[in-house]
Amino acid sequence: MFEHPWDYGRLLLGLVALPLITFAIHEGIHGVVFKTFGGKSRYGTGIKHWVPYAYTTVPNQLFPRNAFVIILVAPLVVINSAALLLLGIFPQLAGLGWVVVVNTSGAIGDLWITSIVCCYPVSVSVEDRRDGIAIYASKTVGDRYLTHLSQRFIWLDVLWQTLSLAIAIIVLLNILSLLLPIPLDLLRVPPFRLAVGDWMVFQWMRGETGFEVSFNPLATMVLAPVIASLLVALKARDHTSHH
Repeated sequence: MFEHPWDYGRLLLGLVALPLITFAIHEGIHGVVFKTFGGKSRYGTGIKHWVPYAYTTVPNQLFPRNAFVIILVAPLVVINSAALLLLGIFPQLAGLGWVVVVNTSGAIGDLWITSIVCCYPVSVSVEDRRDGIAIYASKTVGDRYLTHLSQRFIWLDVLWQTLSLAIAIIVLLNILSLLLPIPLDLLRVPPFRLAVGDWMVFQWMRGETGFEVSFNPLATMVLAPVIASLLVALKARDHTSHH
């Protein structure tokens, strides 16, 4: 449970500055690891499905499969490990928990590509492109794997749909927890507490000296996968019923 006083400046820091800094470091780590393996990175931003994103790419250059996996997962491992270590040493830096959430949500595409790349043997080479990857293999390897991977990719797609949706729900719930103090303070809502039995989920406190919110991030970690699984199952049922 995180407990700390809030003000609008800290809310702006949590909602805007901290995610931007996290994404910049995330892409910077991609670039450093690309360079370690001999790549020359290009950085940029774009918008897909109305959602802005940042990217690091090295087109027209091939990397061994295992090297490419390291490139993909490096930002997730480095940033999350550093944030959790610092959070363990300095528990008052609760914002580092938000860094982990933001960084993990930004790494979902990296994890998805990693799961695909790891389906192929270590002998393949991978080219990074802005909108995806290209996998190069010998004809023997290609014929053998392409005929057996289609069903596996279907299950991977379901898994990553569920995981990405769960992470999106976690991010949304965390954003709501950051935004709620603003209308609650402006509307002078009296203190209240949301709980399931003895398990506190959300608590709002307001006094003469300011306001404070207590939010249990474990609640989102429990609720998000359940909600995501239900939504993916409903989507699959609707898709099946239309065929």
